[in-house]
Amino acid sequence: MDYRRETQERIQTVSKDFLPIVTRITCSQENHTWKANVHMHDNEVELHLVKQGSTTVTIHNQSFTVTAGDILAISPGFLHMVESDAPVYLYTCRFRQSPFAPGNEDVVIRPDVSPVMSSGKYYTFILKLMEAMVEIAQHGIAQNADICNMLGGALWNIFRQIFSTSQIAFSLPKKSLSQDILHYINSHYDQDVTLASLSQAFFVSSSHISSEFKKEFHISPINYLINRRICEAKWYLINTQQPVHEIAQRVGYGNCYHFSKLFTKRSGVSPEKFREMHRIV
Repeated sequence: MDYRRETQERIQTVSKDFLPIVTRITCSQENHTWKANVHMHDNEVELHLVKQGSTTVTIHNQSFTVTAGDILAISPGFLHMVESDAPVYLYTCRFRQSPFAPGNEDVVIRPDVSPVMSSGKYYTFILKLMEAMVEIAQHGIAQNADICNMLGGALWNIFRQIFSTSQIAFSLPKKSLSQDILHYINSHYDQDVTLASLSQAFFVSSSHISSEFKKEFHISPINYLINRRICEAKWYLINTQQPVHEIAQRVGYGNCYHFSKLFTKRSGVSPEKFREMHRIV
């Protein structure tokens, strides 16, 4: 029996199981102003690298300006919004931690640490990893999962190394009903969410939900739901080849005509035209 080979195979299997799982990788080369409305990811970490330009990121009502060479790490469950009033070249990678990972010691960033740092001497390596992952993802993340996760594991560890040196504290906000509602909408935006269903879920009146949500986020819950769906639809239009009617269903609209009408009203162009203008695959 070849014990050396058996040991190597066991090590490879364990290492592969512990890798973070890449769920999304994108490259935004925007030549105009843009905005991703406030949202959150329940069980995913989001990592960013700015290659050119600058963007403003708001996390739990605290704003950060992120410029070329900076990296950004957003922890699971953190409310955040990304917007830019000038051209920006931004890489984004989203991860879900492996269920086999050791535990909290393997997180990219502690929740009480500032989410923005300079990539410093790691910039070129991070950029090359991001570029390679974007190229591979264009052929399908699911079909190339092992390669994406191995490259993602290297990226994860570089970010973790950089943020482990941070001395800048980040203050977590107090929980509120409005934040809980926003979390709920983000987790259920592809389902039939109404004021009545929110009222049943949170055991408070529809009018109170509308009032509290608008007070904190300056938008009604239903308008936020629509914006969240449109934002997700844009990602699918740019990064996949799925037909518009399938994308409409994925983001919560059974009626494709109604989806297209809403999309055009909110975006200024039809879903088909938006895909033509921005698609990368």
